[in-house]
Amino acid sequence: MQQGKNFNPLFVLAALLVLILLAVVLLGAVSFIRADRMMNLPATPLDPFAANIIGKHQNISFRSSQDQFKLNGWWLPHQTQTSKGTIILIHDRGKNRLQFGLKTHQLYDFFTEEGFNVLSFDQRGSGESSSGLHAYGYNVYEDVLAALKYAKSRTPKTPLILMGFGAGNSAIWQAWSQLPVQDDVESNESDEIAISRQDISAIIMDTPVRSTEDCIISDINLSQLPAKWFFRWSIPLAMRLSAGNAKNVDFLESILDAPCPIYLTINRLDQVYAQDNTKILFNEIERLRSSTSSLTITEGSGHVTGWLDNQGVYKDSLREFLRFWFGD
Repeated sequence: MQQGKNFNPLFVLAALLVLILLAVVLLGAVSFIRADRMMNLPATPLDPFAANIIGKHQNISFRSSQDQFKLNGWWLPHQTQTSKGTIILIHDRGKNRLQFGLKTHQLYDFFTEEGFNVLSFDQRGSGESSSGLHAYGYNVYEDVLAALKYAKSRTPKTPLILMGFGAGNSAIWQAWSQLPVQDDVESNESDEIAISRQDISAIIMDTPVRSTEDCIISDINLSQLPAKWFFRWSIPLAMRLSAGNAKNVDFLESILDAPCPIYLTINRLDQVYAQDNTKILFNEIERLRSSTSSLTITEGSGHVTGWLDNQGVYKDSLREFLRFWFGD
């Protein structure tokens, strides 16, 4: 009679640990590959346009991230006798300076007719700017800082206003987290344009969420990836590591602390960002800083389409905000 082999639980445990380790390594590798694909979107070219459609504008360029990226864009001067300030547009991920295609010129006209200059540019890896990883707001915030410096160099004595669309809001608040509270006196003595939070007179947000990670998770939820519960934390981590171990910033805390007025708008049934996320954001801002904030909810289910779908309501509420804080 053949004697059976003794059962060895340690061998089984070791085999299970190896399988778990292999699964983690595989999912980790897939996370970095997927993160790389999400950060390496093909640049969206500008829609063909006639120069007279855009209106009076100048082709401009400036450098970002230690002169590594050349960012191209337009400067549109105010159409009034005096300037109320400069609005810097930060487009959504996968877009370019024509956030709404050719209909973006209507937004330009709205601002310039209200007395504001407009700086509209292509972020790295977008439109006609230099190619580069576009890690949502984890690295594009450097382009926001460069745009602020460029605008301040052209209009040093007028207010600077940031306006973000979708993931562009992530770049704005990542930039905000990098800015000093006030200008550094020593920096002002050099040739470098010094910028601080004091230079930002207002922030306008079209379709924001609470953090950069929330933007990424929303795109993961729309994908066909299996085991999304794992990738919801592994892909954002891979992106942060790829962007130099960047930190995830809770925008709500920054928004509540910001001394400048805030404007927010979103479609009521946005199909990309989780409604629970945006509801908390809007409710907390309305509860804790209602006197310096304006919130507008437009009817619709599109993502960052309020300007296209409800332009009348959008214009009226934004005009009221701008005139209240920057004059008629």
